[in-house]
Amino acid sequence: MSLKPDGPAEAVTQIRRSAAALIAADDELTLAVAHARELAVDWTQIALALGMRQPNAVRKYKKRLDVKVTVRSESGSGQQRRLPVRRRSAPSSK
Repeated sequence: MSLKPDGPAEAVTQIRRSAAALIAADDELTLAVAHARELAVDWTQIALALGMRQPNAVRKYKKRLDVKVTVRSESGSGQQRRLPVRRRSAPSSK
């Protein structure tokens, strides 16, 4: 992909693609943080990996991770799990 689009339509398309890639990367990062927390990795270690201070990491990710849902197995039993929540939507392709 060229970093210099040929015209306005290509520039807007490039912005949409880049925004979608950024959202996907953020989702992947949130899932990685969720997995680390499930493995009892503490917030200080997570913050160091993210290159931020511990209070900022907690503030940014704790709300995303602090949602309980019931996951039903094929046998019908339910299990409570915390899953990350998406707080925004991908850009439209208009």
